Amino acid sequence: MLQVTSLPQGAIEAGAQWRVDGGGTWQNSGATVNGLSVGQHTVEFKAVTDYNTPANQNVTVNSDQTTNANGTYIYDPVIPEPGTISGYVRDSSGSGISGITMNGWPGTDPVTGSSGYYGGTISNGWSGSITPSKTGYTFSPPSKSYTNITSNKSNENYIGDSTTSIPPEIVEVIPHDNAGILDNFRVPSRDFSFAARIVDSDGINITDPTSIIFTVYKESSFPLGSQYDLGDIPFVRVVKLLPSEPDTAVTKLWVIFIQSFFDYDEELVIQVEAKDNSDVLMSPKSYFFTIESQTDYLVAQINLPSTESVNQSDSALGGPYDTGIKVTSGGLSGAKIVSNSNDPIQPYFGPTDEIPQLDVSQMDAVGSPLNLQPPTVFSTPVKVFIPVPGRLSVNDLSVYLYNGTEWILASDANGIVQPGGEGWMVPSSRINHNFGNPSSIELRLYHFTGVQAAVNRAPTPDPTPTPTPTPSPSGGGGGGGCFISTILKD
Repeated sequence: MLQVTSLPQGAIEAGAQWRVDGGGTWQNSGATVNGLSVGQHTVEFKAVTDYNTPANQNVTVNSDQTTNANGTYIYDPVIPEPGTISGYVRDSSGSGISGITMNGWPGTDPVTGSSGYYGGTISNGWSGSITPSKTGYTFSPPSKSYTNITSNKSNENYIGDSTTSIPPEIVEVIPHDNAGILDNFRVPSRDFSFAARIVDSDGINITDPTSIIFTVYKESSFPLGSQYDLGDIPFVRVVKLLPSEPDTAVTKLWVIFIQSFFDYDEELVIQVEAKDNSDVLMSPKSYFFTIESQTDYLVAQINLPSTESVNQSDSALGGPYDTGIKVTSGGLSGAKIVSNSNDPIQPYFGPTDEIPQLDVSQMDAVGSPLNLQPPTVFSTPVKVFIPVPGRLSVNDLSVYLYNGTEWILASDANGIVQPGGEGWMVPSSRINHNFGNPSSIELRLYHFTGVQAAVNRAPTPDPTPTPTPTPSPSGGGGGGGCFISTILKD
């Protein structure tokens, strides 16, 4: 008989066994094998994890005796090489997001760099979960789980989405900033209006009066200012650029401040504050103006085009459009404005010499520029008919607007609103009136400014540039005095 004992107990628990002569069944420690022939036999020990296996032993089996043998395993665990988990955290456009902490690591949590890359060491056989985190972000997937990792893991990537709201943004104001101060733009003293076009992805709740606030500072009463919010009707009103949007979440709008009268040469500063539905506040923005002088006002009144009321049988009237005026003589004959009589400020044609001639590369003006007054936003978009004398068809004409400082393409010949015309022209509102007397282009406009029809110039050499005429009015006190300087310092 042969009895073999394995040592130590840890090796037995790890699965240590033995067998005789390289064959037969593996035996547990302490087991006895009977029926062996008398003589020499070889005891073989089974390999187990983390232990050095005892060498084979030669034993002698005698008749009617039990031969005992011991096999001692030496504990010698294998220290596994460390592994890595790595990848990128990027936004939906593929740009890396820095500063993301990858939580759950067995050691120090790695943080993404500027490319969004992260990487860290784990032990062989590690199990756990990795969860990215950064204030203002959500992640897809939210986390990744791992079980018994035995190899490196790369391209373990995540997509991060910012949850931080962007504050409202003012993209355009009427009149333009520093009008009458740095240029000769005439800011009306009667029916004064200031309008700001605001965009916000979260939307602005215009049923909340405090969502938009104007503070108006006048030189004559500085440092005291007058504050107006959306509840101060009729001084403040809103025009939604997407009428179907709910009033509680307006993403594109004009907000207008109206004052019936300002003193001549008055210097003004208008500050705008806005917040969106997430209560994210826009940093207050200030805009500076000088009101026209009395001389400029009187000169403008003298030089207004001759107009008369539109006949009530005119086909342009109807629905909200119940009134209008048209130019009766001169180069603007046939120009027409059709509007809603309930609008707090009524439109009219201003002096043509206040608008410079079109000066745009490869474009020629067709007809005369229209000076659409006053520079304000209307509650009901106004219909404007631009006369194009001498042409049977207007189908090839683009439309440019003058924003107080330069000419900008507002609508191409197909009637598509261009980026420069957004918030000025109602989309899809262009109608071409061909074969008229004269032919004309009809548009619906949110706000007034200079407007000019134009055609692409034939490619002929013209080495001599045409200078841009300077508008004739002298401006309303331009230059800005101590009041403006004081506000700027504040």
